[in-house]
Amino acid sequence: MGNNIIWDAEDYTKSNGAQYRDAKETIDLIIKDVPLTEDMIVVDIGCGSGNVTKMLCGSLTPKKIFASDFDAQMIEYAKEKCGNERIEYFVQDISVPWDQLDERLKKLEGKVDLVWSNRVLHWVPDKETAVKTISRLLKPGGHCYVNITLLWDLNKFEDEFEKKQHNKYFNFPTRKEQSENWDLCFKNCGLSQVNIHFLEKVWTMDSEEDFQIQTSAEPYLNMVSKRDFQELPETDKKTWYAVLTDKLCKLLQTPFEKNPKTDIDENPLQMYYQQFRVIGKK
Repeated sequence: MGNNIIWDAEDYTKSNGAQYRDAKETIDLIIKDVPLTEDMIVVDIGCGSGNVTKMLCGSLTPKKIFASDFDAQMIEYAKEKCGNERIEYFVQDISVPWDQLDERLKKLEGKVDLVWSNRVLHWVPDKETAVKTISRLLKPGGHCYVNITLLWDLNKFEDEFEKKQHNKYFNFPTRKEQSENWDLCFKNCGLSQVNIHFLEKVWTMDSEEDFQIQTSAEPYLNMVSKRDFQELPETDKKTWYAVLTDKLCKLLQTPFEKNPKTDIDENPLQMYYQQFRVIGKK
């Protein structure tokens, strides 16, 4: 993934209410189901701007949280705004092979009580490697709680001509494909127990600006793009970004399983999204 900046850290923090809400719901499950101890070690994968990490620290009161993100700007912001003596922030792309990981992570092999990741792993290019790292970090009896956003199938409601145009440049995964891939990843990584729940969520953004920040299609399209797309002139890429960002916004503003061409919600700030919650035990 590299240390590219996808979102401005401060703008993201102001608009990530849905992520924060989803995190709190999952943390409440952890408090209910996982034995919490004063010597607990937690790894937060994809900590972003740190506001969820700060909540995690306050709710679980672990001995230490090792919080990483691939975006250096996010890490600097987290250190400044969400610092805590029990949290250590650092830059890390979790999709790289084990021998390329930060030494702080490699030293935690088999010692981590809880691996946490909130709506991050869908962005990771090498998902299998990332999930194997999660398993490798956990100690026997350790837990992972992971929220993964369902990627949008921008072809779902298109006619055959549009699908053909899209398929030349992009590989939009279906819900079934994503569900099967995540199930395979987590059940083949060495965990003794894995439960995957599919959730449908609704969130109302505070402003149109916040909605636009959360619905930028560019990072998503870069991730699902084929070689043909990468070879297009930049002007053509920008045209695709604009067209498909509009499609994405309409999908997110449309109730589940409805057609965005005819059934868009009357509230322009309403956001409908779906995700997987993965709960595993080593």
